[in-house]
Amino acid sequence: MAETKPPLVDVTEPKDLLGLILRRWWMIALGVTLGAVLAVLALRVVPPTYSATATQLIKGVPGSGTGAPYLAAQFAVARAKSYPALIFSSTVLDYIRTDMGNEFTDARLRDQLSASNPPDTPLVNITATGTTAQEAQNLANSASRHLARFITQIETVSGTAPVVVETAVQAGLPAAPTSPQPTLYLALGLTGGFAAGVIGILAWGGLASHAQTRRARRILDDSATDGPGQRPDIEPEPGLDGTAQTGIALQTRPESAGSAHTS
Repeated sequence: MAETKPPLVDVTEPKDLLGLILRRWWMIALGVTLGAVLAVLALRVVPPTYSATATQLIKGVPGSGTGAPYLAAQFAVARAKSYPALIFSSTVLDYIRTDMGNEFTDARLRDQLSASNPPDTPLVNITATGTTAQEAQNLANSASRHLARFITQIETVSGTAPVVVETAVQAGLPAAPTSPQPTLYLALGLTGGFAAGVIGILAWGGLASHAQTRRARRILDDSATDGPGQRPDIEPEPGLDGTAQTGIALQTRPESAGSAHTS
Protein backbone atom coordinates (compact mmCIF):
# COMPACT_ATOMS: atom_id res chain seq x y z
CA MET A 1 0.00 0.00 0.00
CA ALA A 2 1.38 3.39 -1.00
CA GLU A 3 2.05 5.98 1.65
CA THR A 4 -0.64 8.64 2.06
CA LYS A 5 0.56 12.20 1.39
CA PRO A 6 -0.94 15.36 2.96
CA PRO A 7 -3.58 17.16 0.89
CA LEU A 8 -3.00 20.31 -1.12
CA VAL A 9 -2.00 23.47 0.72
CA ASP A 10 -4.94 25.36 2.22
CA VAL A 11 -4.48 29.00 1.22
CA THR A 12 -6.82 30.07 4.03
CA GLU A 13 -4.26 28.97 6.62
CA PRO A 14 -1.58 31.62 7.32
CA LYS A 15 1.18 29.03 7.73
CA ASP A 16 0.31 27.25 4.50
CA LEU A 17 -0.11 30.54 2.68
CA LEU A 18 3.34 31.70 3.76
CA GLY A 19 4.85 28.45 2.54
CA LEU A 20 3.10 28.78 -0.79
CA ILE A 21 4.38 32.34 -1.22
CA LEU A 22 7.93 31.28 -0.37
CA ARG A 23 7.78 28.51 -2.97
CA ARG A 24 6.42 30.86 -5.63
CA TRP A 25 8.53 33.90 -4.71
CA TRP A 26 9.51 34.38 -8.35
CA MET A 27 5.95 35.47 -9.17
CA ILE A 28 6.24 38.38 -6.73
CA ALA A 29 9.67 39.26 -8.12
CA LEU A 30 8.23 39.23 -11.63
CA GLY A 31 5.28 41.42 -10.60
CA VAL A 32 7.51 43.97 -8.86
CA THR A 33 9.82 44.13 -11.87
CA LEU A 34 6.94 44.65 -14.29
CA GLY A 35 5.48 47.32 -12.01
CA ALA A 36 8.77 49.21 -11.95
CA VAL A 37 9.08 48.99 -15.75
CA LEU A 38 5.54 50.31 -16.23
CA ALA A 39 6.26 53.18 -13.82
CA VAL A 40 9.35 54.19 -15.80
CA LEU A 41 7.40 54.02 -19.07
CA ALA A 42 4.64 56.17 -17.58
CA LEU A 43 7.19 58.79 -16.52
CA ARG A 44 8.41 58.95 -20.11
CA VAL A 45 4.94 59.09 -21.68
CA VAL A 46 3.14 61.53 -19.36
CA PRO A 47 4.03 65.13 -20.34
CA PRO A 48 5.70 67.15 -17.57
CA THR A 49 3.94 70.05 -15.88
CA TYR A 50 5.83 73.00 -14.43
CA SER A 51 4.50 75.48 -11.89
CA ALA A 52 5.56 79.05 -11.07
CA THR A 53 4.15 81.54 -8.55
CA ALA A 54 4.30 85.33 -8.33
CA THR A 55 3.27 87.22 -5.20
CA GLN A 56 1.58 90.61 -5.02
CA LEU A 57 1.53 92.91 -1.99
CA ILE A 58 -1.54 95.03 -1.31
CA LYS A 59 -0.82 98.23 0.57
CA GLY A 60 -3.50 100.54 1.88
CA VAL A 61 -3.02 104.28 1.42
CA PRO A 62 -3.17 105.79 4.92
CA GLY A 63 -5.27 108.84 5.62
CA SER A 64 -4.67 111.47 8.26
CA GLY A 65 -5.17 111.18 11.95
CA THR A 66 -4.12 108.88 14.72
CA GLY A 67 -3.96 105.22 13.81
CA ALA A 68 -4.25 105.89 10.09
CA PRO A 69 -1.40 103.46 9.11
CA TYR A 70 -2.99 100.67 11.14
CA LEU A 71 -6.38 101.24 9.58
CA ALA A 72 -4.80 101.29 6.11
CA ALA A 73 -3.08 97.95 6.79
CA GLN A 74 -6.33 96.39 7.97
CA PHE A 75 -8.11 97.76 4.92
CA ALA A 76 -5.50 96.16 2.65
CA VAL A 77 -5.94 92.77 4.36
CA ALA A 78 -9.70 92.99 3.97
CA ARG A 79 -9.55 94.02 0.30
CA ALA A 80 -6.97 91.35 -0.59
CA LYS A 81 -9.55 88.64 0.10
CA SER A 82 -11.62 89.69 -2.92
CA TYR A 83 -8.78 90.08 -5.44
CA PRO A 84 -7.99 86.42 -6.38
CA ALA A 85 -11.30 86.06 -8.24
CA LEU A 86 -10.34 88.93 -10.54
CA ILE A 87 -7.65 86.84 -12.20
CA PHE A 88 -10.36 85.37 -14.46
CA SER A 89 -11.90 88.66 -15.55
CA SER A 90 -12.09 89.07 -19.32
CA THR A 91 -9.98 92.24 -19.18
CA VAL A 92 -7.10 90.50 -17.41
CA LEU A 93 -7.31 87.47 -19.70
CA ASP A 94 -7.21 89.69 -22.79
CA TYR A 95 -4.08 91.45 -21.56
CA ILE A 96 -2.41 88.11 -20.79
CA ARG A 97 -3.27 86.79 -24.24
CA THR A 98 -1.60 89.85 -25.76
CA ASP A 99 1.63 88.81 -24.00
CA MET A 100 1.44 85.06 -24.47
CA GLY A 101 -0.24 84.61 -27.87
CA ASN A 102 -3.66 83.88 -29.30
CA GLU A 103 -3.31 80.16 -28.66
CA PHE A 104 -3.92 80.95 -24.99
CA THR A 105 -7.70 80.93 -25.10
CA ASP A 106 -9.87 81.87 -22.12
CA ALA A 107 -10.49 78.20 -21.36
CA ARG A 108 -6.78 77.41 -21.44
CA LEU A 109 -5.89 80.36 -19.23
CA ARG A 110 -8.55 79.42 -16.68
CA ASP A 111 -7.10 75.94 -16.61
CA GLN A 112 -3.48 77.08 -16.19
CA LEU A 113 -3.98 80.00 -13.80
CA SER A 114 -5.02 80.21 -10.17
CA ALA A 115 -4.86 82.87 -7.45
CA SER A 116 -5.16 82.74 -3.69
CA ASN A 117 -4.98 84.97 -0.64
CA PRO A 118 -3.15 83.53 2.38
CA PRO A 119 -5.40 84.04 5.44
CA ASP A 120 -5.01 87.35 7.29
CA THR A 121 -2.35 88.71 4.94
CA PRO A 122 -2.33 91.47 2.30
CA LEU A 123 -0.80 89.06 -0.21
CA VAL A 124 -2.14 87.54 -3.41
CA ASN A 125 -0.35 84.54 -4.92
CA ILE A 126 -0.72 83.97 -8.67
CA THR A 127 0.25 80.47 -9.80
CA ALA A 128 0.62 79.36 -13.40
CA THR A 129 1.32 75.97 -14.89
CA GLY A 130 2.87 75.13 -18.23
CA THR A 131 4.35 72.36 -20.29
CA THR A 132 7.75 74.08 -20.05
CA ALA A 133 9.44 75.96 -17.24
CA GLN A 134 9.68 79.13 -19.34
CA GLU A 135 5.98 79.06 -20.18
CA ALA A 136 4.99 78.73 -16.53
CA GLN A 137 7.27 81.60 -15.48
CA ASN A 138 6.15 83.96 -18.24
CA LEU A 139 2.47 83.21 -17.67
CA ALA A 140 2.69 83.80 -13.91
CA ASN A 141 4.51 87.13 -14.29
CA SER A 142 2.15 88.31 -17.03
CA ALA A 143 -0.92 87.44 -14.95
CA SER A 144 0.55 89.14 -11.88
CA ARG A 145 1.36 92.32 -13.78
CA HIS A 146 -2.02 92.67 -15.47
CA LEU A 147 -3.99 91.74 -12.36
CA ALA A 148 -2.24 94.53 -10.44
CA ARG A 149 -3.13 96.99 -13.20
CA PHE A 150 -6.76 95.87 -13.24
CA ILE A 151 -7.09 96.13 -9.44
CA THR A 152 -5.76 99.67 -9.52
CA GLN A 153 -8.24 100.59 -12.27
CA ILE A 154 -11.35 99.32 -10.55
CA GLU A 155 -10.33 100.69 -7.13
CA THR A 156 -9.66 104.18 -8.43
CA VAL A 157 -12.36 106.71 -7.58
CA SER A 158 -12.04 110.37 -8.61
CA GLY A 159 -8.46 109.78 -9.63
CA THR A 160 -7.45 108.26 -6.30
CA ALA A 161 -7.01 104.60 -5.36
CA PRO A 162 -7.20 103.50 -1.71
CA VAL A 163 -4.69 100.71 -2.33
CA VAL A 164 -1.41 100.22 -4.10
CA VAL A 165 -0.62 96.86 -5.67
CA GLU A 166 3.02 95.91 -6.04
CA THR A 167 4.71 92.71 -7.18
CA ALA A 168 6.53 91.56 -4.08
CA VAL A 169 8.02 88.41 -5.63
CA GLN A 170 8.31 87.70 -9.32
CA ALA A 171 7.88 84.16 -10.54
CA GLY A 172 11.15 82.32 -10.91
CA LEU A 173 12.10 79.68 -13.43
CA PRO A 174 11.03 76.24 -12.10
CA ALA A 175 13.97 73.90 -11.65
CA ALA A 176 11.92 70.69 -11.97
CA PRO A 177 8.41 69.67 -13.00
CA THR A 178 5.74 69.38 -10.35
CA SER A 179 4.26 66.35 -12.10
CA PRO A 180 4.63 63.55 -12.80
CA GLN A 181 6.44 62.74 -9.56
CA PRO A 182 8.94 59.89 -10.03
CA THR A 183 8.75 58.77 -6.39
CA LEU A 184 4.97 58.48 -6.48
CA TYR A 185 4.91 56.62 -9.79
CA LEU A 186 7.59 54.17 -8.67
CA ALA A 187 5.82 53.56 -5.37
CA LEU A 188 2.56 52.83 -7.16
CA GLY A 189 4.30 50.55 -9.66
CA LEU A 190 6.14 48.53 -7.00
CA THR A 191 3.07 48.24 -4.78
CA GLY A 192 0.85 47.22 -7.67
CA GLY A 193 3.41 44.68 -8.91
CA PHE A 194 3.71 43.12 -5.44
CA ALA A 195 -0.07 42.87 -5.11
CA ALA A 196 -0.35 41.31 -8.57
CA GLY A 197 2.29 38.71 -7.67
CA VAL A 198 0.50 37.71 -4.45
CA ILE A 199 -2.85 37.48 -6.27
CA GLY A 200 -1.24 35.30 -8.93
CA ILE A 201 0.14 32.95 -6.28
CA LEU A 202 -3.24 32.65 -4.58
CA ALA A 203 -4.99 32.03 -7.88
CA TRP A 204 -2.47 29.33 -8.81
CA GLY A 205 -2.89 27.61 -5.46
CA GLY A 206 -6.67 27.79 -5.70
CA LEU A 207 -6.73 26.26 -9.18
CA ALA A 208 -4.38 23.48 -8.10
CA SER A 209 -6.56 22.69 -5.09
CA HIS A 210 -9.71 22.66 -7.18
CA ALA A 211 -8.20 20.40 -9.85
CA GLN A 212 -6.82 17.94 -7.31
CA THR A 213 -10.15 17.75 -5.46
CA ARG A 214 -12.08 17.05 -8.64
CA ARG A 215 -9.59 14.33 -9.64
CA ALA A 216 -9.88 12.65 -6.24
CA ARG A 217 -13.66 12.71 -6.31
CA ARG A 218 -13.76 11.26 -9.81
CA ILE A 219 -11.49 8.34 -8.89
CA LEU A 220 -13.47 7.67 -5.73
CA ASP A 221 -16.69 7.56 -7.75
CA ASP A 222 -15.11 5.13 -10.20
CA SER A 223 -13.86 2.88 -7.41
CA ALA A 224 -17.33 2.64 -5.90
CA THR A 225 -18.54 0.77 -9.00
CA ASP A 226 -15.73 -1.83 -8.94
CA GLY A 227 -15.97 -5.31 -7.45
CA PRO A 228 -15.16 -6.27 -3.86
CA GLY A 229 -11.70 -7.32 -4.91
CA GLN A 230 -10.63 -3.69 -5.49
CA ARG A 231 -10.21 -0.77 -3.15
CA PRO A 232 -9.04 2.83 -3.58
CA ASP A 233 -5.51 3.49 -2.51
CA ILE A 234 -3.95 6.94 -2.03
CA GLU A 235 -0.81 7.73 -3.96
CA PRO A 236 1.09 11.01 -4.40
CA GLU A 237 0.68 12.68 -7.78
CA PRO A 238 2.24 15.91 -9.03
CA GLY A 239 -0.12 18.87 -8.67
CA LEU A 240 -0.37 22.09 -10.64
CA ASP A 241 1.93 23.87 -8.21
CA GLY A 242 4.72 21.31 -8.66
CA THR A 243 4.37 19.65 -5.24
CA ALA A 244 3.32 16.07 -4.53
CA GLN A 245 -0.47 16.03 -4.27
CA THR A 246 -2.88 13.40 -3.08
CA GLY A 247 -4.17 11.14 -5.82
CA ILE A 248 -6.17 7.94 -5.73
CA ALA A 249 -5.23 4.77 -7.54
CA LEU A 250 -6.92 1.42 -7.62
CA GLN A 251 -5.10 -1.74 -6.57
CA THR A 252 -6.47 -5.25 -6.74
CA ARG A 253 -6.27 -7.23 -3.55
CA PRO A 254 -6.65 -11.01 -3.85
CA GLU A 255 -9.40 -12.74 -2.02
CA SER A 256 -8.47 -14.98 0.91
CA ALA A 257 -6.79 -18.26 0.13
CA GLY A 258 -9.73 -20.20 1.39
CA SER A 259 -12.10 -18.60 -1.04
CA ALA A 260 -9.80 -19.22 -4.00
CA HIS A 261 -10.71 -22.97 -4.10
CA THR A 262 -14.19 -24.01 -3.54
CA SER A 263 -15.06 -27.63 -3.19
